[in-house]
Amino acid sequence: MARLKSILICGSGVAAWFMAAGLSRALEGQGCRITVLDDGATEDSACLGRAVLSLPALRAFHGVLGLSEDQMIKAARVWPYTALNMGTYHIGIGDHGARLNTVAFHHFVTWLRQGGHKADIDTFSIPALMASAGKFTRPVNDPNSVLSGFSYGLVLDVGRYSDLLRTYAVSRGVDVAEGRLTKVDGSGAQIASVHRDQGAPLAADFYIDATGEPARLMSAVEVPFEVDLYLNANRILPALPHDTGVPMMSAGCQMLPVMGGVISDEAATNGDGRAFVQGRRAQFWVSNVVAAGHAAGVLQPFMGHELQLLHTGFTRLIGLFPDDGMSPVLAREYNRLMTQTFDRVRDFVLLPQVLRGQAEGPPELARKISQFKSRGRVVMYDEESYSESFWVSVLMGEGVLPERYDRIIDSMEPERLTQQLIKMRDIMARAVSAMPPLKAVPVTSGVPA
Repeated sequence: MARLKSILICGSGVAAWFMAAGLSRALEGQGCRITVLDDGATEDSACLGRAVLSLPALRAFHGVLGLSEDQMIKAARVWPYTALNMGTYHIGIGDHGARLNTVAFHHFVTWLRQGGHKADIDTFSIPALMASAGKFTRPVNDPNSVLSGFSYGLVLDVGRYSDLLRTYAVSRGVDVAEGRLTKVDGSGAQIASVHRDQGAPLAADFYIDATGEPARLMSAVEVPFEVDLYLNANRILPALPHDTGVPMMSAGCQMLPVMGGVISDEAATNGDGRAFVQGRRAQFWVSNVVAAGHAAGVLQPFMGHELQLLHTGFTRLIGLFPDDGMSPVLAREYNRLMTQTFDRVRDFVLLPQVLRGQAEGPPELARKISQFKSRGRVVMYDEESYSESFWVSVLMGEGVLPERYDRIIDSMEPERLTQQLIKMRDIMARAVSAMPPLKAVPVTSGVPA
């Protein structure tokens, strides 16, 4: 089979230009022409708000592109964050404490609490302490240091980030086609060409649908959108980076905890809120078209998953990249992986609401909660996007205390262990206290002043 000679990306905003930038790098030197039909739509196709959080994996993606953090800062108005404030607790990007005798650290917190000690898992989390104190430093490459077990993500201005990716992609030879998509031609699930309101029709070997929630290409090949029956938030109030107000959700008259804040339905509907429907495509790749961004699925913003799903979709596409034969085997595997990834992210988004009695959860999530309640075990399924520490932060932060801890702890001398844990907590507190304030860190270190 011959390599693909052309790819057409339909859409505007982050999803389209993320895929264009990534493909221009991944397919460098392979003679594949990449074109973006950018209709200039103001509605982005990957993010619900004007600000979006990213997880650390996105910094690796930028590194592959050759974009430094200083470039990101100047062009995309980025800001680092180490933890998400959920009001009464934080979801930190990093480990809690340290493993002692191979025991996961949250078991020691359970042991302390059952022994009558006050133990807040946030006080054993460097990223949570940093967020609470408004401090920041980069992690160090020393496994013996308490500053080695955490990472950080970025808060991005969506519009500026999209512009940065567009500039990068165009500089690497990606073509831009003018006009609005008016019609999609094809036979069955195969797309032959797309029409626009100005210029000749555009044809390619492979198509990427980044047209947002309308999913113009996926709709043309009759791939249905499956509404998620568990998530019921339906409106967002957007916020700009660096503000304390982050995207917040509402559904009916419920109060839903999202990104550390809650908002009433009245406030959401009377403001500049944007309505949306949560769910995903029944398939993400059909014949010669793949969905990206909100054309693939929509979930309420929570802990950086919007760009994470986009990045995962791109990575999987590169790993299963087709030739001109369009083997259905590749599409089936892509769909299997992305369906599991999407559903596992959905479970994490849903977790706080389920624990607060505001929503029901699927059986997989119910099992994860029951296992943690019973013995502190974090069930990790295939294609999880969030590590064990993220799940522990929410479970314990929402007041789920396991009934049992790892009995290996009982082989340790209690008084010595207690003193060891107190010392660990104090070392972490002192380390964070000595850090510079976030806004005092100079731009040259990779963080905006």
